[in-house]
Amino acid sequence: MLTVGSGGGGAGGPGSLTLQVAPEDLYQQAHDFDRAANIVQQAIMDNEMSLRVEPAGADVVSHAAAEWFTNSAIDSSTGALAQLDATVPSFRDAAQAMRAAAKGYGLTDTTNARHLGGTSA
Repeated sequence: MLTVGSGGGGAGGPGSLTLQVAPEDLYQQAHDFDRAANIVQQAIMDNEMSLRVEPAGADVVSHAAAEWFTNSAIDSSTGALAQLDATVPSFRDAAQAMRAAAKGYGLTDTTNARHLGGTSA
């Protein structure tokens, strides 16, 4: 069970989120975060070129608009692609933190064994 609650004005400050995961689910959630990171990373690689905008016409304005959009939305460090790519390390960090917490509880990662029909790893 993964519960996400808004921090509101709490300890984390306005707009922060607190994740609460049942200890026995930590490894599964870590696996899910790793899978999400892989999906985002693959989607970026598969679609980056198709996100580039071609000019609507041969005129100067069309070329300038297409170049501006591509530079600001795709090639820029603050563009949509860069922002999406920045989620990958965040997902991986969350997975690592969950694995560390699970080890702190003395739990063993049986995630892959469960997926393969086994009982432990």
